[in-house]
Amino acid sequence: MEELEARIRAGELSPEEPVCVDGRWSAARDWPSWDTLRASPEAAMRALWAQRPVPWVTAITLGVLFQVHVFTIPLALRGHTGWLEALTRDTTAILERGEGWRLLTYGMLHANVEHILGNAAALAIAGMGLEKLLGARATLLTLLVTTALGGSLSAVFLPDITSAGISGGDFGLMAACAILGIRFGDSIPGNARVAFGAVAALFTAYTFFSTAFGEHVDTWCHLGGLLGGLVIGAAYRPRIPAWEPYNRAMDAAMAGVLVLLCAGPILIGPKLVPWTEWKADGAIATRPAWWSYQVSRSGLGGYGNADRSSAVSVDTTRHGVRSPNAAVFAERLEALRTADSAATMESQGEDRALFHYNPGGEQRMLELRVVQRGLYVTTFGVDTRVGAPMAPELRLHTLESPTLTPPDAVVDDLEGAGSPGWKGRLAAAIATAELGDLAAAAPLFTAARQNGDSASVDIAELGVYAALGEPDTRAKIDAALAAHPDDRRVLAAAARAWALLGDQDRAASTALELYASAPSDRSRRVAEDLLEELGVPVPPAPVGGASGEPSILAPENGGR
Repeated sequence: MEELEARIRAGELSPEEPVCVDGRWSAARDWPSWDTLRASPEAAMRALWAQRPVPWVTAITLGVLFQVHVFTIPLALRGHTGWLEALTRDTTAILERGEGWRLLTYGMLHANVEHILGNAAALAIAGMGLEKLLGARATLLTLLVTTALGGSLSAVFLPDITSAGISGGDFGLMAACAILGIRFGDSIPGNARVAFGAVAALFTAYTFFSTAFGEHVDTWCHLGGLLGGLVIGAAYRPRIPAWEPYNRAMDAAMAGVLVLLCAGPILIGPKLVPWTEWKADGAIATRPAWWSYQVSRSGLGGYGNADRSSAVSVDTTRHGVRSPNAAVFAERLEALRTADSAATMESQGEDRALFHYNPGGEQRMLELRVVQRGLYVTTFGVDTRVGAPMAPELRLHTLESPTLTPPDAVVDDLEGAGSPGWKGRLAAAIATAELGDLAAAAPLFTAARQNGDSASVDIAELGVYAALGEPDTRAKIDAALAAHPDDRRVLAAAARAWALLGDQDRAASTALELYASAPSDRSRRVAEDLLEELGVPVPPAPVGGASGEPSILAPENGGR
């Protein structure tokens, strides 16, 4: 009786076949447990292999792949590759422009005959077996989902290259066959097990590792498809009536995953971009991880994507005098007008401006944010095509929360604040003041003045304060002249300070005084250089001065 039931469960008996139990003959279908035994998963599984369904999904997919390849060869030879590039797996296009369909269409393209033949062979072997075990719908979903998973993993970990080929889907199908064969191997006939179980697992592992280190091989794509296939193989069940409700739920879940993978970049692609920090002179900024260093269309140096549709920049410069933001923006507008004479600027606030320009027929916009730190001006820029989906994320990361660091030129000088020598403290004082932190610079100037050459300290302090346009610079000039009435270096520094403050009359009179009182030819030449620097005409010859005679330009108090 047990043997009879085992044969019925295995599907080895037809309904009309006579059977004898306890000396009584009857048709097999009349056995009391016939319907229950034939409806068991084991019987239904074995019945699958008695069927000969046409593997439509595998056949149509192979046909499409070969048709596309044959069709693209003459176009590629003629150089018509634009529409082909629109189908490849390109991270910039997928995440920055939301072209999520590329996670599927890249599988339709192949580099050469060897590439497509290898992928087609793996697809045929795994696809036909899986289609018989799971059915057409589940096989199609497995192929699409694992192809998209492979493309997603490749997009994240190999963002700087484009790729093509359905090998991600191939590995997904093979991995699913391996897991399903291990789970249901006892119910698969021996002649069909070559595509399932341990054999499929060994073939999949060998293929993966043998190609993993090959040239021009997208290993991340293979890994994504492989991992997806393992999960799918562990989740699906063979297509028998008892498990049909479960498999329909799995089909719905797989369809949802597919929609999520392909629609995600369309809906929130820019928000999925992985960012990395990069240190610019005087700032720390963030950029998309796969961007490369380049000069943007606006002429600013920074990082941009492969098609130069978007770029970010950070630039720090030291100005001779404090420059208002408006002057910085005007300078950038002038530079843009060398590429587009019709470039325009609109103010976005005290520290921001938006520029529109058209280099070579491409409508672009550049948004700048200026951060003033004393004499140092750091400019953060976002340069994109008009309407670029990536623009809001770039603004958020680049313009909204900048991180400032000391410019490279002053890093070593700032370390001198703890130096025991007066020169180190003076260098730190100058660097700190040039960064606009006069409160921190003042005690450093005082410490350097107490321990070193006070005239040199006063000269340096006058130069920085005048360049910054500080209101108390005039009082510091008078104090320095009173402290060092006979030091010609201080007199020259005072002339330069007056010039920086915009008082050209005081600057000229001080420089002429220095020239007229020159005690030697060398001093006179130094004074002449100062006059030329300030744009003051050099007198034809000094009266008195070096010859010891009274000078008609000497002040009433006898000069300095």
